[in-house]
Amino acid sequence: MPRLLPLFLVLLFAAPAFAQDPITPGHPDIDTSLIEPGETNYSISIKQGATERTVGTVTTTLVIDEETGQIVGIRAYEMMGQKLADTTVAAWPSLAAISHVSNNPQRSLRFTVADGMITGARNVPGRDPETFEMSVDGPVFDSSWMSTIANALPLEDGYEVTVTAFEDDESGIGDYTLTVTGPVSLELPNGRKYDVWEVAAVNPSGETVRYFYSTADRSLLRIAMNPQPGLEVFIDAEMGDGK
Repeated sequence: MPRLLPLFLVLLFAAPAFAQDPITPGHPDIDTSLIEPGETNYSISIKQGATERTVGTVTTTLVIDEETGQIVGIRAYEMMGQKLADTTVAAWPSLAAISHVSNNPQRSLRFTVADGMITGARNVPGRDPETFEMSVDGPVFDSSWMSTIANALPLEDGYEVTVTAFEDDESGIGDYTLTVTGPVSLELPNGRKYDVWEVAAVNPSGETVRYFYSTADRSLLRIAMNPQPGLEVFIDAEMGDGK
């Protein structure tokens, strides 16, 4: 055996696997035929220690307008006597961000994307309103679409990819790491059980949100997150027959 071949093999197998290019609008891994318009109702619950309670509901509405080339996502929340909503608009079928508007007691945010610029404003109670503007090299995702983007990707055990998106805070453009596990079993509070794909999305700050999609029809059945140590938040679909 040539003397350089063993060294070459060591270097080859010690090197990290080839990294896939980040997912950006229009990437071929995104299958938009898997995105279904419609309305879904969810319950929101929090768990701390042995205590778990429902604190609100959210209704998500997804509208695809082929004529205008847009997809619109609306989330309407009812939590502790308050009604909140946000609306996000993206290009169809690329899912490139067009606009975002959200309002809640902690912060309001709005921005638009046009001509290579993201322009918007944030308003946090107790602070002066802040406007911002940043240039982008090309079409960009809004991180508010992350669950929709994940659902349109190849869901198979071990699939991992980076998604570049505009983060809805001061961090700007950042990379999300999405990792698929499954199929695994999920039981919702209504007692129904499902076979699901679990997608863990780690944001630029290192926080993880987990999405659970039915293996039968890819409907989003649960979103789970840990906003602080010892506290879990679950957003569970009020739908499906389970098994």
